[in-house]
Amino acid sequence: MFIGGLSWQTTAEGLRDYFGKFGEVNECMVMRDPATKRARQLLFRFF
Repeated sequence: MFIGGLSWQTTAEGLRDYFGKFGEVNECMVMRDPATKRARQLLFRFF
């Protein structure tokens, strides 16, 4: 699952906690802009 348009303050831990309410999240990765370190996109893997 791909989620875009995240707040720059987004963390993988916060999203894992939130989406964990709906099922197991095996992997959650927030991609960051290398120059600003702000969140750009997110990848979830549910199994």
